[in-house]
Amino acid sequence: TVFVLGCFPFVAPAVGTDANPFPLPRTFSGKFKDDELIYTAKLGYDFGDLNAYASFTHGYKAGGFNLDSTAAAGGLDPRFNSEEVDAWEIGMKGRFMDGAVTANLALFHQEFSDFQVLEFTGAQFQTFNVPTAESQGFELETQIRPTDGLSINAGLTYVDAEYPSDCADGTNPLRVQNLCGNSLTNAPQIVTILGATYDGEIGNDLAFFLNGQIRTESDRRTSTQPRAVPTSAADLGNTPLSPFDVQDGNVKINLRAGISDIDEAWGIEAWVTNLTNEVTRGVTFNTVLRGTSRSAFTQQPRLYGVTLRGKF
Repeated sequence: TVFVLGCFPFVAPAVGTDANPFPLPRTFSGKFKDDELIYTAKLGYDFGDLNAYASFTHGYKAGGFNLDSTAAAGGLDPRFNSEEVDAWEIGMKGRFMDGAVTANLALFHQEFSDFQVLEFTGAQFQTFNVPTAESQGFELETQIRPTDGLSINAGLTYVDAEYPSDCADGTNPLRVQNLCGNSLTNAPQIVTILGATYDGEIGNDLAFFLNGQIRTESDRRTSTQPRAVPTSAADLGNTPLSPFDVQDGNVKINLRAGISDIDEAWGIEAWVTNLTNEVTRGVTFNTVLRGTSRSAFTQQPRLYGVTLRGKF
């Protein structure tokens, strides 16, 4: 049954003789029961200045029910399955030049089954499962102290997080099939961080610090609905990505400076985040009650302020 109000169609399939044009509450009963053993195994070896390790973790996130006014409409099952993950990681942590240089490297691979996706459809929040998802990559971070008072840190993360091209078959809903071959939401492939801190003393009573950080990220998807909704399964592979749902790569700069008592009994700091006021989307979703229109929540704009600290 379809009832059109303005430009938004409310759809509420009939259940038996109960045909209603609005998504009114439905009565249903159901049970969800599950259990899972969660475990982690780790191995490590200390080579002196270098420590190496390897680990395996089996994780779990419980399933449940989608409980809202349209739950079980049309006789659909409002339950969603539990999510499981098998995660492998190997890495090393090192300290060199008497601690003046530290470096950490981690390589990881994660395989998800019944990956849970939370989606806002424009009228409701729903959690559904994608049969498989994968994430793999590496993280590298280092800190260098070239002189007294100066510390430089850098980090690089590479992540290939995606739904495999065969993540679902024809028995799965189109919204699940539609995700296959696409990256996970808000999972940029490359993220870099470069920062520096300089601190010192002013006379015998005061201390100061200066800090700056630059963060970059590559393009990322901002929605669980990556394509225009296809009219049929045959059109699934021909519907293009929605450009509005993809946040372009960007650079953000944060600065902070402060002065304090030598014993840190008090302090005052001035700071600014997102110095250049980059406008970036955090999540994109269907506009409430507006059919196929799209909206987005933006991330924090430029913020600046002063922080006072004190110990009593």
